[in-house]
Amino acid sequence: MKSRITLAAAAAAAMLVVGCSKAPIFTPEDETAVHSMFDTAVKDLNSGNVDGWLAEFADDAVLQPNYGKAVMGHASIAAWQKANPALEQIAFPNVKISGYGNVAYGTSELTVKMTGMPADTGKQLVVFKKGEDGKWSIVALSFNTDIAPPMPAAKPATKPAGKAATSKTTTKSKTTTKVPPKTTTKKGGRPRPASMSGL
Repeated sequence: MKSRITLAAAAAAAMLVVGCSKAPIFTPEDETAVHSMFDTAVKDLNSGNVDGWLAEFADDAVLQPNYGKAVMGHASIAAWQKANPALEQIAFPNVKISGYGNVAYGTSELTVKMTGMPADTGKQLVVFKKGEDGKWSIVALSFNTDIAPPMPAAKPATKPAGKAATSKTTTKSKTTTKVPPKTTTKKGGRPRPASMSGL
């Protein structure tokens, strides 16, 4: 009986602790830390410090680039970035941050100019996660352009193939009926053709 009371008291105490525990809080310090990662990324990319930019990604991060398949893993993201044309200028205007506990996301506009390519504008969505060491890292990044890709030229309309005109040639054939010549008969003589006259 005593052991049952002890177990019941322990269970009640555990429930009390769970009930009184506070939900994870996304602090103003967390918001500042995440926002600064946008600023650091712009600084690193504009200065050519690609390794510094890559250092903000988690080992298992996912990148969803514009007009391309998803790139998974830190090493693959590094290879993708180095395969792109050289970056001349990039900016992330209008950064907005939201979060809950150890997860946060940020959105921003983006302007970018790459060597040999026209300037472009777009937007991005970045997901962050705070590790046990208190450091935030990028776990997912997705971005796309505001400029629509050129549409292929419309093919000219083709008329359905019609039936080949057929000309009917009607040949009227004249049927000639031979009429036997008329004959006249003299009294007491032999018959002669009507075309023949006088004797």
